[in-house]
Amino acid sequence: MSALIAKRYAKALLSAVQGAEEQGQIESQLKFLADACKIPAVQQFFENPRFQKDERFRLIKNLDLQPALLHCLKLLIDRNRISLLSELDASFRSELDRHLGRVRARVTSAKPLDAEQSAQIAQALSDRIGLPVLTENTVDPAVLAGIRAKIGGLVFDNTLQTQFSQLRKDLCS
Repeated sequence: MSALIAKRYAKALLSAVQGAEEQGQIESQLKFLADACKIPAVQQFFENPRFQKDERFRLIKNLDLQPALLHCLKLLIDRNRISLLSELDASFRSELDRHLGRVRARVTSAKPLDAEQSAQIAQALSDRIGLPVLTENTVDPAVLAGIRAKIGGLVFDNTLQTQFSQLRKDLCS
């Protein structure tokens, strides 16, 4: 239910924003706020009923945020839905990606990728699926070598870990 509510707020926020620059700023500001709200002291401040809504909004208002995002946060605070911030962040990213005709890929590798490698992978994935791809890189030493890219339900797995698993299955059959 909360994901559905967050999606409605995300759609409304996106419709209130004009231009790619403002969309990008809201995307990064929302990510910052969602990450900040994971800090226990900040989370307690927003969820503790001892603090008045005015105090919560005053804190948010002191940040240099886009007006549309500030208005959205005021609504969340007024309606006691600030706990949806993390879901709002994810929903806004999803809606923005859909609006801009792009997708996100979670790329997992054994070692950190540099910017050039990440760009090459994004381009290869983009050529494969026909849409612009933004990559979010993660490191997992268990993959040993190669990469695994997940785009929604689609998985491109060229890791040594998977190749060893497949070889093990083939030998045991």
